[in-house]
Amino acid sequence: MVELADEPVPARLAMPKTTARPVTASQRNTWRTQIQASQKPVVDAVHKSGGIVISQMQDAYDGIHVHVKAADLTSLASMAGVTGIHLIPIYQPALTESVPYVGAPQAWTSTGYTGAGVKIAINRHGIDYYHADFGGSGNPADYTYGLAHDTTLRHRCRRTTVPSERQDSRGLRLRRR
Repeated sequence: MVELADEPVPARLAMPKTTARPVTASQRNTWRTQIQASQKPVVDAVHKSGGIVISQMQDAYDGIHVHVKAADLTSLASMAGVTGIHLIPIYQPALTESVPYVGAPQAWTSTGYTGAGVKIAINRHGIDYYHADFGGSGNPADYTYGLAHDTTLRHRCRRTTVPSERQDSRGLRLRRR
């Protein structure tokens, strides 16, 4: 992370006010544009060195997230306006804190349900509202009628295949009860 000297937008909002008028969205956008302009020489230097700009920040922080070779860090650090170079650590997810925090072990113990053997599907294409598992009649004729007459259903209802699951004649997953 390349840290730059400009104050980010919220810090500018907190500066002593010379007038009592609120800051407009247009003023905030102008500040962001000014900060981006001051970041441009660093962005150009990163690109010239073969590095990659991941993101630029103006609101919470005046900085540029970059991937560069270690050999290029000294030249970046010496550029005008650069106040620091910070390594961004790579974190590995761990559930050691969050699982106890939400009370999962107590729920597992008190109910006996742990989620073992449960399969979860991620459906990006909508569901069949006529399917019995989703509160519909479950009647294939209703599905066919709805598909032919409901213009919104065509966008919400897709045939999907879920490996290793039982499916009905329309390709929809059957839930074990």
